[in-house]
Amino acid sequence: MVTVVCGADRLAGTVDVGDCAFAGVQDRRRGLASDAFRFPVSAVRGPVLDGCYHWWLETPVIENIRAEIVDAADLLAELELDADRPDRSARAARQGLASDPYAEQLWRALMRAEYEAGNMSRVHEAWKACLKAVAEVSADGDPHPETIALYRQLTATRRPA
Repeated sequence: MVTVVCGADRLAGTVDVGDCAFAGVQDRRRGLASDAFRFPVSAVRGPVLDGCYHWWLETPVIENIRAEIVDAADLLAELELDADRPDRSARAARQGLASDPYAEQLWRALMRAEYEAGNMSRVHEAWKACLKAVAEVSADGDPHPETIALYRQLTATRRPA
């Protein structure tokens, strides 16, 4: 059980991590409905414990929470896309990116969702934002080859109407 209390305009409450979709995402990947992930992912408003006094948490714990949020958002985006709901898929990817703007798997999920929704201009916007984010943290400033390949694939083909 983790209790998070922050300023008046921030999240305050208790989350049972054992029951939360963020815990053990990969182990429960098969057979899960997107409904199980919608609430936890929708609760993401920014970086983990941003603006909160959390001296008692070690950095690896915070990084683990961040990674679980990214995994949950990525899985929710995938489930929503599989259910032919690209708008919800894009929303899940964006909410995960609020927690970690450098998570390339979420940039890929966002580009896929926008492509499936027929929003090519947003595919290009997502690509540019991904490039900017990656340039801030990558030694060579280049996105992962998988991200580059996806962007090229999406922009080289027209989505069937």
